[in-house]
Amino acid sequence: MTRFEFYFKNINNIGAKIPQIEIRLNDSTIYTGQVKNQIVTEAMTMGQNKLEIAFVNKVNRDTIVNAHGDIVKDLNFELDRVVIDHRDIEHLIWDSHYRHAGGKIDGCLFFGPLGSFILEFETPVLKWMLKTNHEKNNNDPEWEEDYNYYTEAWNKIHKK
Repeated sequence: MTRFEFYFKNINNIGAKIPQIEIRLNDSTIYTGQVKNQIVTEAMTMGQNKLEIAFVNKVNRDTIVNAHGDIVKDLNFELDRVVIDHRDIEHLIWDSHYRHAGGKIDGCLFFGPLGSFILEFETPVLKWMLKTNHEKNNNDPEWEEDYNYYTEAWNKIHKK
């Protein structure tokens, strides 16, 4: 089982209405409910994975505007961090996109319009992180050796 930790911030309700989400991994629901500062869950991963966090209860009247058209109150929230198997994916969170009725926004962690945050990743997640960082920056030709070293150290620390 793979452990997932999701951290949210700036959670804005409208009266008693709280933002609700559905988290899916490879099209299987792994969490449904209200947005909280932290949500922890576990699920089975595959080599290639698609993580989706869908904002499910937003309607037009949840955005309140003044006479000038400025938003004065809105049902929304932000994704702050994603931790997979005790590893914060850090800047790779920006390799995502937010799909909504108006299209797609790359690297968007703000849940304003009804839509979904989508991130594709591989497991083991540390190997994916090292490989992706090397592919982006071309600065770590020994990333595979690093992965083997980190895995060996992790196993010794956790006595596996």
